[in-house]
Formats: sequence, C-alpha cells, structure tokens
Amino acid sequence: MIGGIGGLAKSVSSPDDSAANTVSAVGGGVSDLGSALPVIGIPLVAIGEGLKIVGGLMDNFTKMAEKYGEYNPAIAQAQAMAEVKKIMGDMRRAQESGQELVKFVKLQAETQQRFEDLKMKIWMKILPMLNDMLEGINYIANLGRDKLTDLPNDPTDFILNPEEVRKVREGSTGPLTSADILA
Repeated sequence: MIGGIGGLAKSVSSPDDSAANTVSAVGGGVSDLGSALPVIGIPLVAIGEGLKIVGGLMDNFTKMAEKYGEYNPAIAQAQAMAEVKKIMGDMRRAQESGQELVKFVKLQAETQQRFEDLKMKIWMKILPMLNDMLEGINYIANLGRDKLTDLPNDPTDFILNPEEVRKVREGSTGPLTSADILA
C-alpha cells in the first residue's frame, strides 16, 4: 500500500509525467489501498486495476499518434497544437508555483549541505582508522615483497613464527621484541 501511495505521489509531483502515467499511478494507489481494506477493498481494487488499464491504453494511443503523425497532416497539426497548449500551461504553472518552488530549491540546497556536513563528520571519524588499517596492510605486504624468495614456503609462518619473519626482514638472529612488531 505504501509503495502504491509513493508511486502516486511521485507521478503527481513529476512535471513531465504523462496523463497516462498519472492515471496508472492513481490506479496503483487505489488498488493497493483496496487490497489493504477488508470487504470494501474489493471494489477499490477493481477501480484501481481499471485505471491502470486505461493508463496503459492512453500510453499506447499516444505512441500510435506519434508514429502516424509523420504521415497524416491532421494528426501532426493536432500534436503541434497539443504541444503549444503544453508550453502555455507550463508557463502558467511556472508563474503559479514560482514562489513555492524558489523556497523549495533553497531549502533543498540547505538540507543537502547539512547532510554533506554530517557525512563529512562521520567520514572524519572513520578515515583515520581506515588509514591505519591500510598502513598496516601495506607494512605487511612490504615485509615479504623484497625478501619473498627468502621466506618460508608455508604462509602460516608469518603468523606462527614472527621471529623468523623478522630474521628474514632484518637478517638478524636476536630475540624478537615488541618494538620489532610495531616497527
């Protein structure tokens, strides 16, 4: 049900959505609402599904008019007049909604910046830890890079015999210290 209402809201708020898509979205919303209601929902589901069908038919006939408008001057003229009406309507709607859309654009930009600042604060907590992990990975990778041929064949020796790894790295035979591990 929430998905249907969301689809309806998206369609109604889309400036370029076709009437066919709006009718289909209304049908989806009505159908979803009907499926959530016991007994009285059955007629709502039927109405919603019917609206989806009408929307689909409208969309198909629009495509048909676009296709055949190339070959029939009357269809092409009707399409041109429909486009002029659309442009005039868009100009009128721009004037009617201008003040609220200006407010929306400003608020949306402010919200986006606050969201980006919040993400940056989170990133700045995570990045030092990630950088430390990457430095550790690079350190481990560099341990064996230059001395790969001198290292034991068994890769578990890195974990089980760290003194052997230090000996290979430094050519040393002395005991392993915590400073060696952290170096």
